[in-house]
Amino acid sequence: MAAPGALYELVARGVKDTYISATAEKSGTYINPYSQQTPPTQPIIHETRLSQAKSLKPIEFDVDVFGDIIESLRFKITLPSWLPSELPVSTNTTAPATTVEKLCTITDASNGTYYSWTPYVAYYIFKNISVYQDNQIIYQIDGDGLYALSSQTGPITQSWLKDRTTGADATGQRELWVDLPFPGTVAAGGKGFPICAIYGGQAFRIRCELRSVDDLVVATATDGTISKAGPWGRQLQYTVPSSQTTHTIKAVERTDLQSIRVELENIQSYLDNDARDYYAQQPHTIIYKSPFKNTWQITAEDYAPMARGAPEAVISRQIDGRHPTQEIIVVTRSQQYIQNGLYIPVAPQAGYNTVRLVVAGQEREAAWSETVLGDLANLIHMDTARSETDAGIIRYCWQAARNSQTGTVNFTTATKPIIQFSLANAPAQYIPAIHDIYVVGWAVYEIKNGRGRLAFYN
Repeated sequence: MAAPGALYELVARGVKDTYISATAEKSGTYINPYSQQTPPTQPIIHETRLSQAKSLKPIEFDVDVFGDIIESLRFKITLPSWLPSELPVSTNTTAPATTVEKLCTITDASNGTYYSWTPYVAYYIFKNISVYQDNQIIYQIDGDGLYALSSQTGPITQSWLKDRTTGADATGQRELWVDLPFPGTVAAGGKGFPICAIYGGQAFRIRCELRSVDDLVVATATDGTISKAGPWGRQLQYTVPSSQTTHTIKAVERTDLQSIRVELENIQSYLDNDARDYYAQQPHTIIYKSPFKNTWQITAEDYAPMARGAPEAVISRQIDGRHPTQEIIVVTRSQQYIQNGLYIPVAPQAGYNTVRLVVAGQEREAAWSETVLGDLANLIHMDTARSETDAGIIRYCWQAARNSQTGTVNFTTATKPIIQFSLANAPAQYIPAIHDIYVVGWAVYEIKNGRGRLAFYN
């Protein structure tokens, strides 16, 4: 039987002194293979709190300070359901509404209409989101822009109700989550907001304006026509595939429908005393994306040149934006879709053939189609191929790498930056469209001597 350590002795013979001893020539190379010591780690504790809105119209949250670093802020959205939580599947058996939804199509008993939440309702519920420090806005965006920014990193998952669905779980509700790009947090591309470096006297709050339930529920008729209508109090029906039995239920009345509930999830971390004191005394410069929105509508007058026989109609829109800009996002949506409760971008045939960028009278970005601008911008600058969620979204992106401030255009000094659209449809095929153009620049927030301030904002 081999003595203890024989295998180690055999493997290390001839070189064991290199590992278990130190010499003058190799001082500092001592390694004890039997040491029980482990490298020290920084003790960080994470805590998550869920806050209720302190006001409802508009909803408003105070950003509670209980830790040292704000890691993440996001909204928890609970959607009400117009379906009972339990639905019959046989004479004496019921099942959760979500189970029935997976097996059956629930339609209006009188005309076959299908009622649902608008696609990506978790984004489009927000008409406006404003982040305040005291009485100053340090970040502002709407849900439409939040969707456009989120879609650039790839397909948005089912968690945001990509597909239209009635949506009801065992409690008759559905929960969704949307990240808020609070300066310095993970959603904004940072590692956290050092709240411990602000000694007190400055408060942060978030104010949101929401669309109503009536603006977020759509009705799809049997011929595919979509309108803004609700199922309130109507007779609904579905057929169970296994038994081919049809059941009829009554939807919740509009006056009895619960309101949409929005809560704020706040994740913060704690540092040890020494680390917190050192971190709090350091100056901090937080750089984060700052979108600015331009909105234009394509009207029938824009097609006048084509009505007079011109091969194309070119319209120009001057960009309103300030400071260095890394990206311009052009979102095309159908005015008719928006009126009917659908807020998602649509294919470019609804508005233009090509688009180009002109600055100081010179063409800076050549005229390209939506396919080229959508595919190549994402593939080269974002490292992601264009997904189906990007239909109707194009990007002029000049950053050299993701979350980098390099490769920007300074729109403070740019002379008359203009985007020109070549309209695609003849007047007889005129489709009203709306262009939302987001100029994505950079804002700088500074913390020094226990006080935070906005250095500049787009």
